[in-house]
Amino acid sequence: VDAGIQELQTAIQINPRYLQAHLGLINAYFQKRDYKAALAAAQRLLNLDPDNPEAALLMAKSLYWQGQLQTAIQQFTSLANQHPGLSEGRVYLALALMQTGQLNRARMELTTVLSMDPKHPLGLFAMAWLLALEGDLEESSRKCELALRYNGRLAPALALQGLLHLEQKRKDAKGQRFIQRRSVDLSQVKFETAIKADLHCPEAHYGLGEIARLKREYVHAIDSYSNAIKSNGSYTAAHFKLAVVFYKLGNYSRAIEELQTVLSLYPDHPEAGQLLRKSMAGQTSRNDYSTGIEDASVDQFTTVAQTFA
Repeated sequence: VDAGIQELQTAIQINPRYLQAHLGLINAYFQKRDYKAALAAAQRLLNLDPDNPEAALLMAKSLYWQGQLQTAIQQFTSLANQHPGLSEGRVYLALALMQTGQLNRARMELTTVLSMDPKHPLGLFAMAWLLALEGDLEESSRKCELALRYNGRLAPALALQGLLHLEQKRKDAKGQRFIQRRSVDLSQVKFETAIKADLHCPEAHYGLGEIARLKREYVHAIDSYSNAIKSNGSYTAAHFKLAVVFYKLGNYSRAIEELQTVLSLYPDHPEAGQLLRKSMAGQTSRNDYSTGIEDASVDQFTTVAQTFA
């Protein structure tokens, strides 16, 4: 990738208006996950070609992956208005909106996309995510299967299947809910398959973090959530769950840091404010945020809604 970047930079030096070289450079930075450089390169291309929809999309995605969620939403919205037929931009707008709990607006965008192309894999995945957020896990699973029918290596859809397996809870003789080991194992396979398809799939790394957290393997959970955030800085759930783990470990300063990030991304997050107050007070209550597989009924953060929101 580095050699390719140097070649593209040389080509641009020779011909500063070589638009395809600019576009190739942005994509090369994306491959490196250097979203700051990708954003700067996209801005340079837009200065040369202000109406270039691909450059505008890449700029908005760069903002999204960097964690500049509100600005990304503005850019995706502008892109949808200027290029209403650009379905990928609308899907990413919906994904960004879902990170902030704006489900109704996200549904409108996805409905538009799927009316234009009912077989749009990423659009079907995003709709599956939305349905999961709304609690319709059965329909979410069906939409996820459709997405994979049209793109069998769509890593986020594979990861969502894994997260849905974690929702398959049972009740014991005392009426307490728990997650079966088989469901955890099936989830693990899905997350690992997703990572094989896309090494940097944030949903898959997040899912591995969930399994580690459920098993109380907190060091592994921190690593996995952190990997998810490296791939998508706007992933509010990953920031939140990382805060939960730091809180459980008594690392209140890190918990506060992550919770402040959550609230900057999603000001109305339903749980972050409460945990922030507890963290700031230095309170320790291991019953509040239980993570045991055996007592999953008291783990209010294992639901798909909290997984993604």
